[in-house]
Amino acid sequence: MKRHSTLRAQVLLITASLVVAVVGVVLAIVAWIVRDQTAQTAQTASSRAKAVLAQTVSDQLGRLSLETSLIVDLPTTKSITNAPDSATIAYYLDKCRKQIGVDWILWTDADGVAYAESDRAGFSLGADLSSNRSVKAALAGRSWRGTTLRNGRVEFAACQPVVIGEYVKATMTVGKVLDEAMLQRIADAAQLEIVVFAGSEVVASTLDVRSAPDATDELQRVEVRGESFVGGYLDLPGSARESDLRLLALTPESAVTAPFAPLRQSLVALLLGGLAAAVWLGLSLSHRLTKPLDELMAAAKELQEGRWPEPFQPTRRDEIGFLQGHFDAMTVSLRQNRERLVSMLEIDPLTELWNHRSFKQKLQAMVDFGDQDVSVILLDIDEFEKYNQKFGHDRGDAALVSIARIVSSAAGDGAVCGRYGGNVFAVACMEADTETVAETMRLRIADETDLTVSAGYCRYGDSTQRPDVLLLAAQMAVGQAKSGGRNRSREFLGFDLAADEESLRRLLRGGSYAAVRALAEAVDAKDKYTHGHSQRVAEYAKSLAQASGLDSGFVELVFVAGTLHDVGKIGVPDDVLKKTSRLTDEEFAQVKLHPELGERIVMHIPELRDTLPGIRNHHERYDGKGYPDGLAGEHIPLIARILSVADAFDAMTSDRSYRQNMSFDTALDQLREGAGTQFDPVLAKTFVAVMDERRMAA
Repeated sequence: MKRHSTLRAQVLLITASLVVAVVGVVLAIVAWIVRDQTAQTAQTASSRAKAVLAQTVSDQLGRLSLETSLIVDLPTTKSITNAPDSATIAYYLDKCRKQIGVDWILWTDADGVAYAESDRAGFSLGADLSSNRSVKAALAGRSWRGTTLRNGRVEFAACQPVVIGEYVKATMTVGKVLDEAMLQRIADAAQLEIVVFAGSEVVASTLDVRSAPDATDELQRVEVRGESFVGGYLDLPGSARESDLRLLALTPESAVTAPFAPLRQSLVALLLGGLAAAVWLGLSLSHRLTKPLDELMAAAKELQEGRWPEPFQPTRRDEIGFLQGHFDAMTVSLRQNRERLVSMLEIDPLTELWNHRSFKQKLQAMVDFGDQDVSVILLDIDEFEKYNQKFGHDRGDAALVSIARIVSSAAGDGAVCGRYGGNVFAVACMEADTETVAETMRLRIADETDLTVSAGYCRYGDSTQRPDVLLLAAQMAVGQAKSGGRNRSREFLGFDLAADEESLRRLLRGGSYAAVRALAEAVDAKDKYTHGHSQRVAEYAKSLAQASGLDSGFVELVFVAGTLHDVGKIGVPDDVLKKTSRLTDEEFAQVKLHPELGERIVMHIPELRDTLPGIRNHHERYDGKGYPDGLAGEHIPLIARILSVADAFDAMTSDRSYRQNMSFDTALDQLREGAGTQFDPVLAKTFVAVMDERRMAA
């Protein structure tokens, strides 16, 4: 075996040496040609790419200038010059900022003094900006666009005069920060990597470049994490000379040398082919002796990749047979240990109940299987943290084991029991009398241990068919049991926001859209007539936003706001929501609170902040007679005006406890009649057209 191994090594060495020597000479010749041509090819590619980049940046400035000119020509913009205070103008500017997707807007008066700004503008109000090149141009009645460096950030800006009659009454400057995302889009459009410098300082980059290379007219080379880039400088379009803003446009050097890649690949393939021939020759000479070892290596590789190899079941009596037998034994041991580990990952090791993840999977399976009588019970140990502090964690662990035993025995056959949290147990069962099961567990825990629990439970219903909704409703019921004095059980029948707002805040703290969406679905549980209302409103609103030509990001925001717009109704009493006769003034006042209640709920979720105007103001009327703020016309946020149309249409075409639904045509006639009074006239007309087109296509 040793002789064959030595021969294999010698053959491999001789063959590889010959192949490397021949290919090395050819590679040296090609390398000389490549070096001679790279500089010229790179210079040509860089010049062409820089021209594309300059045009891309100029187009960005052009679009920004066009959007600004459209805004200042609006009658609303001209009328805002007569606003009684800067706050009103600031509110309007912030609405404009969101509509055109810029980062800030600045408003100066006719003397060039900064008078108002949108959110995040960061200017000093009251400062004299008349000498600023952008404001100065606008005061002279000219538009301006360009690139500036402010607070260490590169910004694209455009400034337009607000002209009334023949006089400049104000100026509006809009700005968009050249952030990483925008820079990457520009770079992708130009098929370049970009580094922006102010002097020698890097202010924005798509590469990890820390300092500027020498600024010469020659081709620039930059090394970034082992990769070489080539390119050249150009001034940032629209920037002032004193700002010293420059772009370094870079292309991977490998792209420049691409014409030589086929030849290099052929030579590398030749080298690899020669080496493969040498390896094959050496391996063929020692195949008979090394085959059993190769099989062991292959089995070890399978094991490393997570697959279980077939057992060897050795018949040989030499050293190789000994290794094969031990390898088989090791594989069996590893497989048994893995199965035990998987079991531990599904089971809580202390209580031997299902852990949090496994319980949710089991509950999902019960619901997916079509079980209509499933109920969820949550049992939260009262003041368990104080118990641990007083008696120690060992005694606390013993108490958890005792409670787990009681929960399992009281749940009955077929129930799924889990440790849902550190001091929370969960049960999914098919018992018809869930209240009795929950009470039995609570009383036994109080009798057989020195702890008590607060229990909450929720039954499967028309609008609590999702596991996350069942669990959230049970958690809310636990919160009601806690606030009611602990050591009691509560069924989730609704939510009294006035009494339980603090428990709701705790439940949503650090939450997400899914948690609030579950709350919105819990609203449906209150009234069978509104089942699916929020989802339909979201779909109608999305179609209207798309038909209005709004961008995809805003369309998605409208859809999310539509799913949540009525979440505040969880705080409206059931007897009011389900009343079949006319509401009294007092009852209607309770219903009118739901937009504000919804806003208070959703504001706890940072990722949903942009939906708040739609949730709060979707019951405003175009004529100013709506609620809760009495806004009118375009002072109503656009997202709220869209939701108002969609909400009204679905309400009219759905059955309610107090009336039959209207026909499709009657509802559209109501929208036409309400255009300009209850609804935005343009949006109402667009929605009617969308619905008519959808009906014709059906």
